[in-house]
Amino acid sequence: MHFAYHPFWLPKAGNSEDEYEDAFYPPNDLIDVSGNALRVAIADGATETSFAKLWAKLLTLAYVEGRFDSPEQTLLCLCQDWSESILSKSLPWYAEEKSRSGAFAALLGFRIQSNNEEDCASYSWDAIAIGDSCLFQVRGDELHFAFPLKKSTDFNSRPFLLSSLSSWNEVQEKFQSESGDVKEGDTFYLMTDALACWFLEEREHGNHPWEQLRGIDDKGSSFSFNELVDRLRKPCQLRNDDVTLLRIDVL
Repeated sequence: MHFAYHPFWLPKAGNSEDEYEDAFYPPNDLIDVSGNALRVAIADGATETSFAKLWAKLLTLAYVEGRFDSPEQTLLCLCQDWSESILSKSLPWYAEEKSRSGAFAALLGFRIQSNNEEDCASYSWDAIAIGDSCLFQVRGDELHFAFPLKKSTDFNSRPFLLSSLSSWNEVQEKFQSESGDVKEGDTFYLMTDALACWFLEEREHGNHPWEQLRGIDDKGSSFSFNELVDRLRKPCQLRNDDVTLLRIDVL
């Protein structure tokens, strides 16, 4: 079994690429990935908090490196890394004051792994989530599974997010996990909240939103993704927010 991984992203309308505060990892396309495991992650940095982009990057890299297999120690180290990076910067007083409140982000980590290291013919997936970034599994032109949110009405303006000042005891009950099987022809979509809400709304109206996402250029060209997002934003189908999509095709 082989996998093709394609990331797509876009900042808010009117913002520059430098103002994009989501994060994802790996950063580039991976085509015909094979082997025992594939790990990917997205994080949605909260714009109103300080240095959220840095926090989101630290979270996604840590997940792909497998460090969230020991979440308590990993969270402690990541909070320290974030704080040390902020302390190393020369900040005006107001930015320093704001940084004391920490950064916040939603995190979604996803792994596909072989059920038998010697065979590599049977695979399963598992995922962790905190916040409102979502995973969708499409099989046979139907939405097979959604995680962690199931309905568009589950989204709200104040989701619980992972803080750069939090301890494991404060957040462990908010971490969600799920797992499932993998079959040839499956497609997995990881999305930050704005796109995920649109996806579920379309599905609830009887549409197949994955057909639009499946049609994005397999070469990872940002043009067609930009075009899709711009088209959805104009009639306010899609909230103006940073948008991240990771697509994994099971070949």
